[in-house]
Amino acid sequence: MTSRWMTALQSKVLGYLVNTYPHLLNLGRREEQTTQRSKDRLRKMIAGMSNHGPGDLSTRYVAIDCEMVGVKPRGASSLARVSIVDYEGRILLDRFVKQTKKVLDYRTKWSGVRPADLIGAPSFEEVQATAIQLLDKRIVVGHALPNDFRALRLSYPSQYTRDTQRYVPLLHRGVGKSLKRMIKEVFGMDIQAHEHDSVIDARASLALFRLYQSEWEKDLSFTHFIASSVGTNYSQESNGEDVTSPLSALQQDSRHVPLRDCGPSADISSQDGNETPVATSSSSDLVTCNAPNKILGDLAVYIIPAKLTADQFVELSRTIEGNGGRLTSQANAADVILTAVGSMKRLERHISIHAPRKAPIIRVEWLLESTNAQRRLPYRNFVAVPELVLRSM
Repeated sequence: MTSRWMTALQSKVLGYLVNTYPHLLNLGRREEQTTQRSKDRLRKMIAGMSNHGPGDLSTRYVAIDCEMVGVKPRGASSLARVSIVDYEGRILLDRFVKQTKKVLDYRTKWSGVRPADLIGAPSFEEVQATAIQLLDKRIVVGHALPNDFRALRLSYPSQYTRDTQRYVPLLHRGVGKSLKRMIKEVFGMDIQAHEHDSVIDARASLALFRLYQSEWEKDLSFTHFIASSVGTNYSQESNGEDVTSPLSALQQDSRHVPLRDCGPSADISSQDGNETPVATSSSSDLVTCNAPNKILGDLAVYIIPAKLTADQFVELSRTIEGNGGRLTSQANAADVILTAVGSMKRLERHISIHAPRKAPIIRVEWLLESTNAQRRLPYRNFVAVPELVLRSM
């Protein structure tokens, strides 16, 4: 009796699998085809092939990217170009910015900015005012967004940002934090091959967000972000249409939260030119201009470029500036020198080892581990060349 029952059960299970498998297989194929079609559309958006015409000012989502140049006195970063696009990648703003200090380094390889671009450019205040109008009360997408807000001297609620550099599922894929690497891994496209273009970079971060939007917005929590907060809920490829969510009240509130100018009048230390230190928002206070991220505490940092790719150099630069530090183009003006070089002989090709200096020469890992720990770690564990320590003892 038991044997007959088992045989009947096995037959039913087998029949179910035979009838269901083709359906499951077709479902998987349809999902794969849908994903591929989405990627094809987003590739065209990144390349600027599908987003002609004026931008949509009614968009709920915008994406931003900023480019910087180095100015006097020590090569500090200064905003040189701002690009903002709508949900379809159409340009809402693309402006170069007039410099009030002498430019020491146009950083053309990384910024795409040339001297001619800044001739007749509008002032920082003009560009900032336009950016405020476009960003205010919208969900802002970007890559390493704290750096963009810092460049614009603005504070924005972290709940209403979508930062592709901080989206953990992407990082778990082993893609890394470089936008160029993410786009290559996910879309098979090469961007920033020669120079950065802030319009393309804004569209690229938007494409990443849109591809993962459904799961990204489903459960915005500490499991999805690094040091971020909860946010609103929207559907994938929905052009910003609302999805019922327990967080919908937050989204409604966001429309009444003003973007704040953290310029010289704010309660933060400011400088002349376009170099006001970053002012960021915290998860407990939707808008705050007097709580800048000061892990590096205005530390002047010089980076030895040897063994670093252009992308790695840019990422390090943005990490420094996004955490309260400042770049310097002169080693003797630095408080700390970062390097990926691990031998005395190779270091001597790039810096005068025997020159008197106050700045320790440490490995780039110090910066990355300090920002992850949210505190400045001791230098002694990251000394680039042990012989330098022995000589100073």
